[in-house]
Amino acid sequence: MLGSTLYAGGTDIAYYGDDFQFYFGTAPQHPLFYFFHKNPYALHTYRPVEAVFLSQMQYAFGMITFPIHLTQISLHILLCCLLLSGMRRQGFSCTQSFLAALYLLVSQANPHAVLSNDTFSQVLGALTGFLSLYFFSLWVADEPTVPPSRNKLFYLSSLGFFSLSLFAKETSASFFLIILGMLLVDKGLTVRQGSVFRSFVIQSAPFTVVLVVYLSIRFSLGLPGVQFGQEDYQFRIGKNVLYNIALLTFQAFLPYSSVDTFVAVQTGVYPKLLLALVSTGVIMTATAYGHWRMRTPRVSFALCVLILVSFFPVFLLNHVSELYVYNAMPAVAILFGVGIGRLVTSRSHVRGVAIVCSLGLLLAHAASVQSKTRLMKANGNRAGLLLREIRPYLQTVPADGYLLLVNPSADCLQYSVFLLPGFRVLEKGLHYLYTVAGRDNFAIEVLDEATLSWRSLRHAVVLTLDGNGDIIPWTQSVQAPHEGHRAERSPSFTR
Repeated sequence: MLGSTLYAGGTDIAYYGDDFQFYFGTAPQHPLFYFFHKNPYALHTYRPVEAVFLSQMQYAFGMITFPIHLTQISLHILLCCLLLSGMRRQGFSCTQSFLAALYLLVSQANPHAVLSNDTFSQVLGALTGFLSLYFFSLWVADEPTVPPSRNKLFYLSSLGFFSLSLFAKETSASFFLIILGMLLVDKGLTVRQGSVFRSFVIQSAPFTVVLVVYLSIRFSLGLPGVQFGQEDYQFRIGKNVLYNIALLTFQAFLPYSSVDTFVAVQTGVYPKLLLALVSTGVIMTATAYGHWRMRTPRVSFALCVLILVSFFPVFLLNHVSELYVYNAMPAVAILFGVGIGRLVTSRSHVRGVAIVCSLGLLLAHAASVQSKTRLMKANGNRAGLLLREIRPYLQTVPADGYLLLVNPSADCLQYSVFLLPGFRVLEKGLHYLYTVAGRDNFAIEVLDEATLSWRSLRHAVVLTLDGNGDIIPWTQSVQAPHEGHRAERSPSFTR
């Protein structure tokens, strides 16, 4: 009930921004089409489960997004319930388990994953990935009271959920490393040294085969593999690794909206920035203190390693998004719940302070979720409005001409999926305009006003935005640049 209420305001967020990379418009030739074909609008990704899910949703409901949001919110709530149940089965107290589940439910780090229209892969990948770890831990435990047939079922369930997680999103490769680590620890503790390697290879082989099959299909489709370089989504081993780990960890524990924190950094509002830094530091310190009082260093260390590995491989990128935090949020929630839960149930003077601060923390997270939801909803509404206003101009674009969508010069901040000024809410959805126009014999590009001075407008329909955010022809807003200002090389347009 709490989760449904918290995210209810986002159940009608419309397509905008990156969402359009998974808007297909027409149904594929067969349900499993995208397992063996590229997504034509996201050429660097292979997420067949999401492509199949969204293509079928769009075939059934068009641009109505309620079923997508209902599914993702339900999966998120299910993950929270499974976390609560799993922690109780592992012997954690009711308070610790409940606090962990609540933290996972209301964390301000979640809206990007839970409420976007193209992040089914992220939510499903995290859910099935941790289900894979859970069943693998039951198989590794090999309790004497568990029949061999059921123990075998645990292993097969783990393998199945891992496969689903990996084919949902590539970042689920982190679960493969965690499973190998769990198996290594188990073999090191229970098997004689001489047979460790053979046993390890045999029992890890099915998971390795799944990973190899996934990578082979990616390779056969011509999708890029691991690439090192300086671009945002290329890997690099350097200071970026430590910076990314610190940034992702900060986002995971930050109780204050990351959007407000970003704005505070960019605009120099240092009191808000200081509030974010201090509150996050206090939460992490309190969590660490609770674990110190638990006197279970192995559990604490294992959770920290689990969080770190869950950030793989994204911490190697030159640029990270807060979306990537979601993979680690179950482990972060357990770490938080165990530590703070220990303080809440203590019999010292710390207990009262811990209870009050925990309630305040959860309310702050809930308020930040609501704030982010409103921003996402506003972006979706604005994208829909712009699409409707552009429609009459589409038939006026000459054949082999250009439709230029010009963002006015303004000091507007851009951050993730929350702050997307001007036409940025449509930038990844330009292919949809060809569907609306019923033809594709012209080129479309979103650009900033400052870059327009060297472009030829002779065969272009140029649109911009007025002070109210409504679309107007460029000629009504500013005089077109002279032909002599055009650059010698032709611009690169998106078809």
